[in-house]
Amino acid sequence: MSESDEDPELDDDLDTELGDEEENNEEGPEEEPDAGEKGSDGSGGFEAGDGEKKPEPKVLPQETPLTAEMIKGGISMLCKTGDGLEVAYVKLVVQNRELTNVFILSTYIHLRYVDLSFNKLTSLFPLQNMRFLVSLKVTNNKLTSPQMSNFPFLQFLDLTGNPLKSTKGIKQHSLEKLILSKTQLENLEDMTTENLPNLIHLNITNNALKKLDGLEHRTLKTLYAAGNKLRNLSGVSRLTSLSRLHLRDNRISSLKGLEEDHETLEYLNVRSNNLEEVEEAYHLSRMKKLTTLVIADNAVSDSDSYRVDALVYGRRLQRIDKDPVEEEERQEAAELYPQREEERLLAEREAKERPPDEEPDQDDLDSQRDDDDEDRDEEDD
Repeated sequence: MSESDEDPELDDDLDTELGDEEENNEEGPEEEPDAGEKGSDGSGGFEAGDGEKKPEPKVLPQETPLTAEMIKGGISMLCKTGDGLEVAYVKLVVQNRELTNVFILSTYIHLRYVDLSFNKLTSLFPLQNMRFLVSLKVTNNKLTSPQMSNFPFLQFLDLTGNPLKSTKGIKQHSLEKLILSKTQLENLEDMTTENLPNLIHLNITNNALKKLDGLEHRTLKTLYAAGNKLRNLSGVSRLTSLSRLHLRDNRISSLKGLEEDHETLEYLNVRSNNLEEVEEAYHLSRMKKLTTLVIADNAVSDSDSYRVDALVYGRRLQRIDKDPVEEEERQEAAELYPQREEERLLAEREAKERPPDEEPDQDDLDSQRDDDDEDRDEEDD
């Protein structure tokens, strides 16, 4: 039997129980004992102190369960079941109903596409029997963990707007697209190839991440990490299959970390960061497939020659910001290359010859940046 079938015997039992309750209610209210039985002051034998308030009854949180009527209004797409022997509805959309539990879904094992967005769910445990689930969208609920059953066919998962703060416990072996935007993430845990071996697309935008060190995905091709607090690109070097990297609106001051093992990267967006030095263009040199660079709204892009400076090492670029590369810019970059390379090698040699005590302490720099970040956050608030 599919989940769309109803059992009339269950309805009959429910009607019988309700009928019994109504008959009991018709017997009339119980007689109130007179005040003398409760104590001379009518307080039931207890004397309240002067000015003492009676405790207010505890108010339990209101439960709003998913009902059969709601399911009837949101279920669709009649298909054959997994074994091919029956037919069942496989799509369910129930949004904006302030749902607090979906226990009724524990028997809807044939659902493949589920959308329970804009509710108040704290657990997805009732969904664990949906072994054919392909797409799950539970945005803007109250989930605090991405940990759930490993659905063998789940390819798409969207948890946008839930207060997760961490990715600890996540494990979905068939998942290809994961969206964790606006989930208050502060760190990335268990985001490995072992736990997510088929992940291709990851969206972690608009969180509180300061680094990407927790990411270890050889399969990941698209990463959206805009709107975080990233200061550097540590961790990106392990994402060796990336073709699209979106890092807009962070606090990145260097492109170091992109020059190694990123021969597949085609699109890079670092708009509105803290890039200041023209030498950062050197890190584009080993990205042999990079055709699009978005670098506007950085200090380095204030220069009139920033496009040519980027082309000095990003020779395969076809577009910088919104405009395509002109052949005249490409020729100018080729002529400028020997000078830029000489300047780079000289700076590198001077850095090696500089005494260690003159090198800025990385911990001090990070501490200062943390202070600056906190000041900036307070100003934003």
